[in-house]
Amino acid sequence: MPKLGLNQAVTLPLREVPMPPQLFCGQPGTGQYAAEELAPIENLPRRNKPKGGVWTSTYTPDSEYCSAWIQWCVWEEMCKWVGGEEDCTVLTVERDARVYEIDSQGDLLKLYGRERWRRKLSSYLEEYIPDFEALAKAIDGIHLTEKGQRETRLIPGSNLYGWDTESTIWFRDAFEDARPLSEEEERSCVLKEINRGGG
Repeated sequence: MPKLGLNQAVTLPLREVPMPPQLFCGQPGTGQYAAEELAPIENLPRRNKPKGGVWTSTYTPDSEYCSAWIQWCVWEEMCKWVGGEEDCTVLTVERDARVYEIDSQGDLLKLYGRERWRRKLSSYLEEYIPDFEALAKAIDGIHLTEKGQRETRLIPGSNLYGWDTESTIWFRDAFEDARPLSEEEERSCVLKEINRGGG
């Protein structure tokens, strides 16, 4: 694992290109995305995911599945986590949303390069996880690309194992429009209906 620049003052370079539309899909019966139901971000002990906020994956209307996360759920036979179209919402992201993008192992290490953005996993090893509560005060979300997921999944110690696929954790409601997936007429993608073996 490359050595972290622990004493280096590192700022967070934000994504310069606006985020494409995102897809939120709740579990069966949860209904559409509702900004007022966003829970505050909380760090969880030794967890590289926070409590609260909202998770999305990039909406891919012309692909087989409507997002990379939907595809992962089908491939991993986790379709019970995905509701129907009534539980899925297409979200248009605000053009000026402040998003830190992790597209490589280096991007993750840059995040850990300053104490204010990280939490230490142990008192004697240089192993870290994000300090989501601190990050939520500075930016709107973190986007992990598919390439970033592959590069950060299994690195020793300070990894993002468990994020599983391209996704974004949003710390606040950074969307200017929300519409039900069922109203998206010009799409060829599906949810879990064509998964292998049903479910």
